[in-house]
Amino acid sequence: MRSKLSLLLFATLSAFVSAEVTVYTSATDSAALAQYTVPSTDQTFLNPPAPPADFNPAFFVQLYDGGMTGMSNPVSGALLGFSIELSVAAMLMGEKPAVIRPEFLNYCALLEARGGSVTIRVGGNTQDKATINMDGNPNGHTIQKYQGNDDSKTQTPEVHFTPDLLLTMAEISKLVNANWFFGIPFVNSNIDGNAALVLQNAQGILGKNLLGLQLANEPDLYHRNGKKLPPYEIPNFMSDTSYMIQNLTIQDPILAGPSTCCDWTIDQVLDEGYLTQFQAQLKYIDVMRYPDNNCASPKVDPQTKYAQYVSHHGVQNVLSPYFPAANTAVAAGKQFMMMETNTASCSGFPGISDSFASALWASDYAMQLAYGNFTYGLL
Repeated sequence: MRSKLSLLLFATLSAFVSAEVTVYTSATDSAALAQYTVPSTDQTFLNPPAPPADFNPAFFVQLYDGGMTGMSNPVSGALLGFSIELSVAAMLMGEKPAVIRPEFLNYCALLEARGGSVTIRVGGNTQDKATINMDGNPNGHTIQKYQGNDDSKTQTPEVHFTPDLLLTMAEISKLVNANWFFGIPFVNSNIDGNAALVLQNAQGILGKNLLGLQLANEPDLYHRNGKKLPPYEIPNFMSDTSYMIQNLTIQDPILAGPSTCCDWTIDQVLDEGYLTQFQAQLKYIDVMRYPDNNCASPKVDPQTKYAQYVSHHGVQNVLSPYFPAANTAVAAGKQFMMMETNTASCSGFPGISDSFASALWASDYAMQLAYGNFTYGLL
């Protein structure tokens, strides 16, 4: 593992934006009007828990000449990246290729200096019903949002975006070594050709800086969030995926899926033949997992959650269930990745997610990802 995976990298990443934190209460024309459940000015201070009882600062590692057996896949400095929700991407990165936000570029340059490159995903809940408007949006902005009709905790809007978003991403990659994952609309199964148009433009504009295209986002929650009529089970998802792929022009493996998070395990999806059926189109097998959530009302007392974020066993318990699937993917010539994660969904816990404890947690989490044959983990 390269030394460029420094604690500073983890600290800066863990303080950045994660998907599934934006709450919408009405249709808006600008992503800048999004509301957050935990304000950036929050000053919550918690009492640090006692050190773990089994904590041992002394450990021994034996290295051997000529290499070692039992090693994971090689790990790049870009193992840990970050995820941007599609609906706020223009607000964070810039509206047009000629109007890129300098603070975003500075942030990427900081990560590039330490990791060699930057891994960024643009997508999330709002990718599933997104529409690309080739001739621009009525409001003149790169992203225009409309009131959604699903039942998700974040009241997900429907997003219309223009090619300027992809052009801005491409321009960023000219200035810093940024490489991208981009989400393809999945819910409408490309019946209108929109998903194919998104794929075509993403590949054509981003070129070699496109790492992969995410097909579906938390499909195991589609029935709960009202995106698909219940019951929506793995066979339904397999059928929709097959239909989508048949109607998309994919010449080389570029897709990332199945992006499950909650109601289905990755092992269940693989057992249904996902990897074997879509072998020719898949480049990545991916999952999404938050160790906890702060979606309930009233909000959870973060003090009761503090100890789990400074426990190595907590990180192991979250990630170890994925190791068999990671090994299966790698054996099939695919990469395995965590498409989206962070300390907790729905904005995290005040006093934890915005503290140095989250940096320590992210450091441990990233090392465990590397140990378990993950190629990327995106906060």
